Amino acid sequence: MNADQVRPWILVFCGALLVACGSTGQQAAQTNLSPAVLTCTSSGQSSASWPSASTRSTAVVPITSAALSGDTFTLTFDSGTPAFELSPQSDAQFTADSGLGQPIDVGGTAGVRIVLGGFRGDMTNYAGPTSFASSGQLIVQVRSLGGSEGQESWAVGLSRPGCARVTAAGSTLTFRFVPSK
Repeated sequence: MNADQVRPWILVFCGALLVACGSTGQQAAQTNLSPAVLTCTSSGQSSASWPSASTRSTAVVPITSAALSGDTFTLTFDSGTPAFELSPQSDAQFTADSGLGQPIDVGGTAGVRIVLGGFRGDMTNYAGPTSFASSGQLIVQVRSLGGSEGQESWAVGLSRPGCARVTAAGSTLTFRFVPSK
């Protein structure tokens, strides 16, 4: 075979290789996305732009807003996002995070406790509304449990057992609640 006869075969081979790699890559991407869609979040690290508690000014309230829309709870912060932990529970009975441990019941039959870390313990870390009712199918109520010892907590009352998928973007944590499987 001369060079003119080999070139078309090389092009066919390279084209077939690109098509095969492209479809394999697409299948791999779909396979990698599926488990993430089904997995709930249990915790997350603070972002690089979240200031340490010792450098935080008492003049700025770190949690700038809280909002509930359907089955999505969103917290916005002054800078970055804090570390967090989520703890599902089989009832909607919580204890206040004030150091005194008063019982707090929220609407629903199950719940998730959200604990945010990295706050100052000697200041108000949130000054907005402390209780939200939901029109969603899963969330019944969200209520602030207050804070102590550098953390802030929220109670999420659910109509049935569930968990949240958490996304962090800029200075916002978004908690999308879904039923447990």
